[in-house]
Amino acid sequence: ISLPSAPAPRGSKRAAVGSSAAPAPGEELKMVLVVRQDLKMGAGKIASQCAHAATGLYADLLARC
Repeated sequence: ISLPSAPAPRGSKRAAVGSSAAPAPGEELKMVLVVRQDLKMGAGKIASQCAHAATGLYADLLARC
């Protein structure tokens, strides 16, 4: 998949993160992690950032249930 490299408008990230409703019980969820290669992070740093994002989302979902 090819995405444009232009940054999103200010504030759009925060609005998108918290705007979705809690999932319905039994609803299948999917997670997509997008990594910007132009940031020149090493593989370990990318893995760490992805792990933080995934565990943060998991904690948020547990708190909603």
